[in-house]
Amino acid sequence: MNPSIVYYSNARYERKLGGPTQKLKKILELSGVAERIPEGGYVAVKMHLGEPGCARYIRPIFPVIIVDFIKKCGGKPFVTDSTVMYKSERNDPFNYLNAARRNGFTSETLGCPLIISGGLRDNGFTVKVPEPLVLDEVTVSREIWDADFLFSLAHATMHLDFPFAASLKNIGMGCVDRETKMRMHAAKRFSPPRLNAQAANIDGAKVVLEHFNNRIFACNLALDITPECDCFDKTDLPIVPDLGIFASTDAAACDQATFDAVIEAPGYPGSLLEGHNGMRPGGNKVAGCHAKQKGWNEYDDFLRKAGLGSVKYKLVEISA
Repeated sequence: MNPSIVYYSNARYERKLGGPTQKLKKILELSGVAERIPEGGYVAVKMHLGEPGCARYIRPIFPVIIVDFIKKCGGKPFVTDSTVMYKSERNDPFNYLNAARRNGFTSETLGCPLIISGGLRDNGFTVKVPEPLVLDEVTVSREIWDADFLFSLAHATMHLDFPFAASLKNIGMGCVDRETKMRMHAAKRFSPPRLNAQAANIDGAKVVLEHFNNRIFACNLALDITPECDCFDKTDLPIVPDLGIFASTDAAACDQATFDAVIEAPGYPGSLLEGHNGMRPGGNKVAGCHAKQKGWNEYDDFLRKAGLGSVKYKLVEISA
């Protein structure tokens, strides 16, 4: 398989390129995604809107830039997420909308509809997983499934159950209904526990990616890279400095490039990595955050078995 193109911009302000918000616009312009967005088509901008109490979730300015770009391309964007299975304001669409509003996300601030996918009854479309790793079938949240194009906007973080969380988690676990999420988490009860949960997430991602085929674009914001994902009502220091933005039509390649950059970065002073070899460039950031995690290699094996994109990539850094 040929390497996939991953577009990248660092997090620095540069006189000719600007800062991360201006660079995101540049990536969207150069990536060719405008040609993939169908005229008049519904475009789901799938993102995590932040657990109440989390302070390092994606800032609203980033989806606003994407929404404006989609409109310019002739698409009809809506920002969306699905509800969660555990005790949280986000396990009910009414309460999730209230939580999103307090975090700065409303239809007015975003410039497009804000829809909690699945609606009042957590409706979805059930699909058999081809050559499953763990789950025989998954149910994809209805409004996401019905979209004409999927734009994944993910916050790159570490994670308790995954070596790394970005596009594939946003697409795999983030796009399915609560019952499927429960089965993904329940996979941890079997041996090896975390690897089964990771494989179950890949099953979900495979169904979504195959459904959208070439009608998808993945964007990872490698900013405020925390030890945990945005599902927690607490926030720790980032583990590395802000790295920038990674984007690709290949979600697996996008995650691989982002993960590689995290590993090669120096640790953030005073962070959870302090005193661990993860502080050095190239050190083990995964075990430094979660000692029971095995690392990326096993996850990489799942991607290969599932045929889920390419872990080989060519990094294209934007320039003025």
